[in-house]
Amino acid sequence: SLINTLFGTNVELPEDIKRQIFENSKGSSAYIEQICLYMFENSIISCNSDGKTEFNRNFEDFILPYNTYKVLEERLKKVEEKQPDYVKALYFASLLGNKFSISQFENVLKLSKEDFNTVCNFLINSNYLYLLSENYLTFKNTLIWHYIYERAKTMPDYSEYNNVIYDAVLPLTLSNNSLKPLLLQNC
Repeated sequence: SLINTLFGTNVELPEDIKRQIFENSKGSSAYIEQICLYMFENSIISCNSDGKTEFNRNFEDFILPYNTYKVLEERLKKVEEKQPDYVKALYFASLLGNKFSISQFENVLKLSKEDFNTVCNFLINSNYLYLLSENYLTFKNTLIWHYIYERAKTMPDYSEYNNVIYDAVLPLTLSNNSLKPLLLQNC
């Protein structure tokens, strides 16, 4: 099963949890991946000292989030509680697009090299972003990008985020002169 593939081992989940995952997923592998990450991040599933993945029986009556967006919302809430700057970095990333240059992302975040690498490593290891090449990052899938982009647009600082993006892109040589006015539309 996809769950076992994601964890690299056989995970013994209660039948009602498996059924709930299957029903909620509606065939979406993105939901299954996100719910597995969610369960791991919330200690519903954990690795024991032997490296075996186990289900925490304290969560047997737990109701899983019903769709991928709800899972992402819950995952981001948890990150925001501990590392709000990481969520802000995701908002900036979403405004750069589904696929974006690492150097542009670094210019936008304006962090030290070490802090920038820490943020990127967290976002990659948490499966929000994926290292496409040594020069480009992309969101793990377009569903994640779309959710975070839509959420960024509702933030009170949305126009400020766009101004930062515009200031970072303004000095670049763009392949088409109409791109800068398009960027300004979001400010």
